[in-house]
Amino acid sequence: MTYLKLIAGILIITFTTFGQSTNRTQSKRLNVKRDNPSSIIFGIFCGECIGHCATMYRYNIIGSSKTLYVDTTDSYFKNFGKVLCKTQISDTSEFEAIDKLVQHIPKAFFTTVKTELTFGCPDCTDGCGIYFELRQDTTIRKFYIDYSTDKLEKDAKDFGEFVKTTIGELNKRIKYTFMPPASIRFTAMLAGTIAISGKSLIIFGSGGHYSIELCKKVQLWFS
Repeated sequence: MTYLKLIAGILIITFTTFGQSTNRTQSKRLNVKRDNPSSIIFGIFCGECIGHCATMYRYNIIGSSKTLYVDTTDSYFKNFGKVLCKTQISDTSEFEAIDKLVQHIPKAFFTTVKTELTFGCPDCTDGCGIYFELRQDTTIRKFYIDYSTDKLEKDAKDFGEFVKTTIGELNKRIKYTFMPPASIRFTAMLAGTIAISGKSLIIFGSGGHYSIELCKKVQLWFS
């Protein structure tokens, strides 16, 4: 009888341990899935501009297969927020910068039950905004971030700045040295559109947007 109790005790411990291990494994898999998007769309949109006013990128992540597309037709505005990126970028060296962006997506973006969130006042007073779309299977979440990130909470500010940095890295093509003029809003046919908003000079090129502080000699890139 004592022998049978001993065997039963060992079996209970074994099944309990196995169950806990299985739960931990499933939990880890769930967390990995929760924190990994199937695709992202990101870019900068400006309602008051001429030229490329809403260049967007779409990065598809299906297992180890990755593809990158860009839209320079302003489909963001034309389709009322539905971005269509049809031009594929075959240079896989661009993927590294976007992989870093994916790693910096705030945890709250994955866990929020809301399908849309706004941080600050994107594109208010012609100030432009950052658009970020997160897709996980059939779930789509959209985030609108004020381009002037200095007054945002830390997570939104840091991520907004990282998006802008990533776009800059994606568009290092043609070097051009430029001395910003007076702080007024204007447009010019120089690799796209130039506009000044507040204390930032914003360049809209065929491949993206750039923001720099006024009255500083800087190096700009266009694609």
